[in-house]
Amino acid sequence: MGISASRENRQLPPPEDIGDFRKFAGPTDQYVIPEVPEKRRTTDLKFTIIFAVCLLILVPFLIYTFVYADLNRFIRGYDKCGNICGQKNSPVNEIFCSGQDKTDKPFLRYKKEYTDLVVQDECVSHCESDYQEILNRCLPKSSHESSSKEFSIFLSDVIHDINRSAGYIVGLCFIGFGFCIGMLCLFRYFVTVVVWTILVGSVLAIVALTGFFWYLSTTATGSETDPMYYVSIVFTIASIFVIIMLICMFKRIKLVIRLFKESIKIIFGIPLILFEPLLTFLATLILLLIFGFFFITLSTSGVLQQVTGDLYDYFPNHAMLFTIFFHCVICIWVFQLIIGCQQMVIAGAVSAYYFARDKSAVAAPIYNSFYNLIRYHLGTVVFGSLIITIICLIKALIRGLVNNRQAKLLIDCCLGAIEDFLKYLSKNAYIQTAMHGQPFYKSGKRAVRLLAANALSAIAINSVGDFVLAMAKILVIAATLLVGVLMNDSTITHFWAAILISVIFTAVIADCFFTVFETTIDTLFLCFCEDSCINDGMERPYYMSVNLMQYMEEAQKTTKESH
Repeated sequence: MGISASRENRQLPPPEDIGDFRKFAGPTDQYVIPEVPEKRRTTDLKFTIIFAVCLLILVPFLIYTFVYADLNRFIRGYDKCGNICGQKNSPVNEIFCSGQDKTDKPFLRYKKEYTDLVVQDECVSHCESDYQEILNRCLPKSSHESSSKEFSIFLSDVIHDINRSAGYIVGLCFIGFGFCIGMLCLFRYFVTVVVWTILVGSVLAIVALTGFFWYLSTTATGSETDPMYYVSIVFTIASIFVIIMLICMFKRIKLVIRLFKESIKIIFGIPLILFEPLLTFLATLILLLIFGFFFITLSTSGVLQQVTGDLYDYFPNHAMLFTIFFHCVICIWVFQLIIGCQQMVIAGAVSAYYFARDKSAVAAPIYNSFYNLIRYHLGTVVFGSLIITIICLIKALIRGLVNNRQAKLLIDCCLGAIEDFLKYLSKNAYIQTAMHGQPFYKSGKRAVRLLAANALSAIAINSVGDFVLAMAKILVIAATLLVGVLMNDSTITHFWAAILISVIFTAVIADCFFTVFETTIDTLFLCFCEDSCINDGMERPYYMSVNLMQYMEEAQKTTKESH
């Protein structure tokens, strides 16, 4: 096909670099992508060991802290001597007022003392007339008692209406699920129309908004100090930027459309890939439940100490504070680990499908990719998730030490950009590891090299592609919202609550669907780069489809014309 010349013009790594990249491969070996399990080696094992050691370190601290913690302190509350209300207590050290039986006094009464500080007073059998009961606590009634009662009645009515509209909520969630499938079908058969409609519609919308804000600014005071004047300038700059970006990326959008087509083919070719994010969602939900339980329990830990006079309270020591902090760090690390595992499993399945001559002969790509992850590359994902966890901790630490509001905003912008870049780099490193079976550092280095050699295409995919997918999510959510409004039941007063819950669940479902789409596109792009790097279309035939080959030929013609 004469495509080898375009590889030189685009400065892609030569095929010989694969030998350096895979040092354990022999000179006569045929490079197979994705690498077969028999030739894979365990990568970044030391980070798996580090993660296991961290868990082992956390366990004794958790046990120690749990000894001095009691969840009932949070649920039932305790009085000024540390006695938990509603139960029989054991004496603590030599504190004479501890260890009392409060079984018949299940409510904790708060009382203002000590320069208007709210301190725990005592356990009581019932709340008096000038107190109101809230979560086993007796709080002093305030002047806003009537508004509190109105809010309680309103909240009760909303909960009652949500129970009545449970069928509508389930129905709207299924409708949202159907819209997600429908959007995928639109991408499957009308991807060019959908992409250009979204892009052109967005440009027209932002231009219309710019004109509207200029109209408001001129019909108002007309002064340059008017806020609408600055809003108009911002929208004007945004409109110019979007138009220039689309003009510059016009030819690259064709590659985005072609990758969208190929991604949809793979998703419909491996339908089980859509269920992988559901496992990620369940794992994340379990993690949040465990984290919430442990965090609340650990926050009640402490040693009973005297504050002043006959007032005692629980204060955590350094070991307990370290346990709470280390527990939060491990939870962030595990969350990033779950996301990384999802990305590597999808990348392994997609690359196996891409580099198969006979697509119908690809057997259990999801299972094989998951096996490779657990057996060989779990340490790589642990390493990548550790890097992201560290930058998250640095950002949180710096924000905690800075009191200036503008400085915090600057920190969020700078460190947030670094965090997003590291997530993007880690994701592409996972894709390379899933394809070649190499460690995180080598995979990340090769991913950066490939992306740098195809910078314009990478920018187009990550800007235009992500924007199109984000707009597709918004369209699915908006369509579900519209159906919910049309289904409005006049007999249910607070039907908006059911619509809101349905929209939230639809947003989660849409995110699960399009996360697969996004990761598939990123994997396809790197597979496309590897394919055009290793093969020449003549002696070594391409694995890419005719659709992508046409793009390669068009790119070659454009390169020759420019030269």
